[in-house]
Amino acid sequence: MDKANFVAEQRRPAHTEKRFGSRTINVTPAPRPTQTSSIT
Repeated sequence: MDKANFVAEQRRPAHTEKRFGSRTINVTPAPRPTQTSSIT
């Protein structure tokens, strides 16, 4: 569930901050360069 939502939110980084709230801090700066590249 987290992965599915993360992928969908990845397209809308602006919404990720509001949807995930404090969790966005952990999702945005992902330790994986592949995910970070997608967000950027």
